[in-house]
Amino acid sequence: MADYDQAIRLDPTLANAYNNRGSAWAHKGGLCAGAASTRATEKIKCRNSPGA
Repeated sequence: MADYDQAIRLDPTLANAYNNRGSAWAHKGGLCAGAASTRATEKIKCRNSPGA
């Protein structure tokens, strides 16, 4: 997860880093942290989609 944290620090618009970090947290049993990363992914994807 440290790699995902570093990637997000370097580029906070990397939706895949948030998504993968969320999956990693969920697999470790951190459902709340996983959900927070997933919500961040959705916000980034919405901002970057055409017509946003």
